[in-house]
Amino acid sequence: MKKPPQELINAFFQWYSNDPHSKSEDYYSNAITKDHLAGLSKSDFIEFFYQFAHEGGKVQSGGNRTSGRFRKTIETYYDQFRAFALSPFDPDFDVAKWLAGIKAFKHFGIGLATIYLNRVDKKRFPILNDKTAGSLVLLEVSLPSNKVKRYQIVGEAQKQLINWFPQFGNFYRADALNQFLIGNKDRQKMAEEMLSKVERETSEARYWVYAPGPNAKFWDECWEQRIMVYGADELQDLQTYESKDVIEKALKKALKQKSRPTNDALAAWEFSRVLKPGDVIIAKRGRQQYIGYGIVTGPYIYDTSRVTYRNVRTMRWVKKGEWREAGGPIVLKTLTDITKYPEYVDK
Repeated sequence: MKKPPQELINAFFQWYSNDPHSKSEDYYSNAITKDHLAGLSKSDFIEFFYQFAHEGGKVQSGGNRTSGRFRKTIETYYDQFRAFALSPFDPDFDVAKWLAGIKAFKHFGIGLATIYLNRVDKKRFPILNDKTAGSLVLLEVSLPSNKVKRYQIVGEAQKQLINWFPQFGNFYRADALNQFLIGNKDRQKMAEEMLSKVERETSEARYWVYAPGPNAKFWDECWEQRIMVYGADELQDLQTYESKDVIEKALKKALKQKSRPTNDALAAWEFSRVLKPGDVIIAKRGRQQYIGYGIVTGPYIYDTSRVTYRNVRTMRWVKKGEWREAGGPIVLKTLTDITKYPEYVDK
């Protein structure tokens, strides 16, 4: 993900302070609570969600076109939808399972559904709609077709944005940036020029040799899903560890090793903290064969839906094949920065 320049962020907050978005940030703060919604009668419950859809949750337009049909859906499946709408307040709420379940309710699409989640808790749930994908392209974040994975990547990208610029504070404001970036042609042009200037001023891409699992066992999946994956299954989200040394100690303890897992800790740290969009990844199989290359497109993701190799980056894989390394064995490490060896990079 490309970091927006401070100049662009300043322009956004100046716009935001005067835009209706800021006036609507807490519009539903008293209405979308568990106690309030659970206390509504059937007719009032249906009317509330009809109006919510009609208004696009005070975030997106066009709800008036489908709100009437959505109302019929709620009337037909009232008990199911009522339980579904109240479930985000549960302590064990599973957002991935919930998003997969919206298909049961016609005209409650991913945009309106995630706006509702955001209105439940703006610090927990991001918004995913057409403008989200369009604006993230400017920040060099590409989204897969699977809606659950799209949502996860949007969340990670906006978390990164909030980490960079704490004044955002929540996902509602992070979503408002999307409207700022692509809701007006002049602003979009300004944003593109600012981001292009940053790209020219930042350092060049790094080059990495990477093993997609033992004997490249995840290579086909990586190619097809446009991702790269990393193991360290003994650990949790790699960005929760404050340093490479902390990762090394956690790995050593989990693996019950006497020796220090220095290389594995370095790879885990670099995969989660050092890799950046624009870096070039050269995939390998074993120590004698290269099998493809591509470009990193997104931030680090800890994907809990995966059984193994849950550490993920999105990729734009460019080419695959089989090329033997004739000059000697390829480095053994799972992930190796080869940028400082320009002749190797050129080869």
